[in-house]
Amino acid sequence: MAVEGEPTILTISRTGAWLFLSCGLTAALLILAALGLSIDWWASRSGLLLIAAGGGLALFRGRVQNPLVGKLIDALEGLSFFFGVTVFGILLTYAAAKASVGYYDAWLAAADVRLGFNWTAMYDFMDRHRWLMVPSKQMYFSIFASPIIVICAHALTGRTERLRAFLICFAIALAITAAVFLYVPAQSALPYWIGRHPSYPAAVTDQHVIVIDALRAGTLTTIDLSRPVGLVSFPSFHAAAALLFVWAAWPFRRLRLPLALLNLAMLITTPVEGSHYLVEIIAGLVVACVSIGCIHVPALRAAAGWNAGADLKTA
Repeated sequence: MAVEGEPTILTISRTGAWLFLSCGLTAALLILAALGLSIDWWASRSGLLLIAAGGGLALFRGRVQNPLVGKLIDALEGLSFFFGVTVFGILLTYAAAKASVGYYDAWLAAADVRLGFNWTAMYDFMDRHRWLMVPSKQMYFSIFASPIIVICAHALTGRTERLRAFLICFAIALAITAAVFLYVPAQSALPYWIGRHPSYPAAVTDQHVIVIDALRAGTLTTIDLSRPVGLVSFPSFHAAAALLFVWAAWPFRRLRLPLALLNLAMLITTPVEGSHYLVEIIAGLVVACVSIGCIHVPALRAAAGWNAGADLKTA
């Protein structure tokens, strides 16, 4: 698998990455506790053990001399770390939902109208062409396949530093998404435009609204990580993830086009299957760009500073 050159990115050590994740999870747990929320540790034990196993592999990795075994361990560690980042995002979004107030669907729907986007027309098209339902949902749920491909591609080609940069970038995107969601919660396009008894069974309906209302009312205080519910409408994290996956796969010539097409298809299905306003998808793409910038800008500044210093010495 050929890999081409790429811009400078922030270099993150294995220890630094796990420290980043540990601090993030700890901060998220403290925020939950301050809001009166907790985790169902027993029900969530499988996922938590998976994260712990990844940390164990990270400690063991330095002793492995066999290149193939080392790459397999890197892949397993990367998948475990990604799961930990996902848990970090879940905890933050549940905390944001608990602290949020009201819904901003009227504002988001009006923004779509100003952009000239007719959400109900797209929904009606899917309702009339039911043969598209299965492939549409497959594309929407490809969000679970793309990270596996990206992580394994980096690990098996020995690009562990860039893999860690992608994982940290993903965590940054989740943190930004949760922060924005806190101030702009929404019920989503399907319940706003169609109601709670839709004719076309989209992948996302109104379950997240039930969870948000329960968190706000205090009737839901314990989070089961084995059965999480995606709560965020604005910004669309599906949109953010799509761009992040393409960015991560771009240096791999043979992966570039397939991953770009797969995630473009996911983006196309997101308005209806994910019940997203167009403005939410645009916001998600902006979140991804900001997150990628957080990975590139520090390294570029460091490189510029280094070069400037070298120029002064040779002047």
